[in-house]
Amino acid sequence: MGSRDTRRVLGPDKSISHILLQPQEPQPFLRGDGRRWDGRWAQDPRKLFMSVGMITQAKGSSYVEVGNTKVCCGVYGPKDVQRGQDFKMSGQVLCVVKMAPFSTPTRLPPQPDTRQQEMSRQLKDTLEAVIVLEKFPKSQIDIYVTVIEDDGALLGACVTAAGLALCHANIDVYDVVVGATVLWYNDQLYVDPTRGEENYKEIGEGAGGKEGKTGGTEGRGCSQLIVGMMPKHAGGQVGLLVQGGGQASTATLTDGLETAVELCNRLHALAKKTLLDHLEETLGEEETSTS
Repeated sequence: MGSRDTRRVLGPDKSISHILLQPQEPQPFLRGDGRRWDGRWAQDPRKLFMSVGMITQAKGSSYVEVGNTKVCCGVYGPKDVQRGQDFKMSGQVLCVVKMAPFSTPTRLPPQPDTRQQEMSRQLKDTLEAVIVLEKFPKSQIDIYVTVIEDDGALLGACVTAAGLALCHANIDVYDVVVGATVLWYNDQLYVDPTRGEENYKEIGEGAGGKEGKTGGTEGRGCSQLIVGMMPKHAGGQVGLLVQGGGQASTATLTDGLETAVELCNRLHALAKKTLLDHLEETLGEEETSTS
């Protein structure tokens, strides 16, 4: 029999937000003035916040907010490889992406679903190209990412949080890795999409391209590109490139990749400043304690 927290009033395991029970009226992708529903233009990213040292028990940790998307990451190790695993002279990486049950409008089960497992695999492949594994022979580095709230561009935020946490843990990396997401809709490029924009589907009156009440056609969705890169290593090495959703032409992908790279450069500058500010604050506290 599992333990029960008697200090808190626990809700039911299966609960539904009251917002989902309200009638949902179809709305267009953009507002009447051409802006997105959060007030941004197509090329405007959301507000960003980065911090390190949030988890005291971890060797390195970080917290990243991209709009309403909130991600926390903890790094543990390097430590000895457990018995029974394959022997490798280079280091091994364990990545686990866990979404909190309250991170989405629909409550998630405690067991990881297919999406979380796929994100863990993609993050693992990305960080294996970022960490200098040759410096950690017969060792393992554990990276745990907890998604507090998912409001779009989640994988890019996880990549950025993991890159900051690795640097905070003094793990040797080639460069600080950051992630960015761009989205296409009606041949227009949108930077840093929200969850509603990623899941948007036009409602029409038929598959033949007739316009419906929202001015769209049935079955048309959005296509997105997720990029994780190290801007200062090897002229901007890309460690993650995922394209999903609808089809996109070569020219469209090229434009989207250039926009994502530009956004990654801006994120890299902010991530570097965050680490430097934390280092200056730590050194200042040490000087104060010794004096």
